[in-house]
Amino acid sequence: MASKGLLTLSAAHVAAFCRSRPDLAAPDIYFHILPATVDRDALVRLQKIQLEKLPGISIAACQLRPQSRGHVHICSAAPLAPPWITPNYLDNPLNRHVIIEGLRGARRIAAAQPLADFIDHQISPAKDIVSDADLLAHARRVVDASIMPRIISGNTNAPTIAIAEKASDIILADAVKMP
Repeated sequence: MASKGLLTLSAAHVAAFCRSRPDLAAPDIYFHILPATVDRDALVRLQKIQLEKLPGISIAACQLRPQSRGHVHICSAAPLAPPWITPNYLDNPLNRHVIIEGLRGARRIAAAQPLADFIDHQISPAKDIVSDADLLAHARRVVDASIMPRIISGNTNAPTIAIAEKASDIILADAVKMP
């Protein structure tokens, strides 16, 4: 029996590592490539991640060692009060360069033969977004793991979950101590 749903797919069917500049000793971009696309209308309207019904491909570029750093501050002694988060996404010029090169690299992957023969159109970023400034404006909507003191060279999902679990343990322990 075949299962259905988003979790029946791996996070990426294809992974590729590359350098944003030829002078680097190691890759600094990690591409996640998945033979599906997210229904953006359902994401915005329903706050639900669903795959689109039509065939598609997603190519996501991830910077492996970002330099930008954000911070999180506790704003209240109330355990359920949200923290003040300043992510500083793409604050560092190197981050901006790598993300722009990642978006351009994703386009080069999609334009390569024989894959290009199967691609009808590009959705995001829109095909007319070509300048560095426009690509950067598009990238500023994406979330990163900027609270990490040093980002690992690979998938950040498990470390991010571990950090969140540890933070929740600390917050709950502090809440118990409060009068």
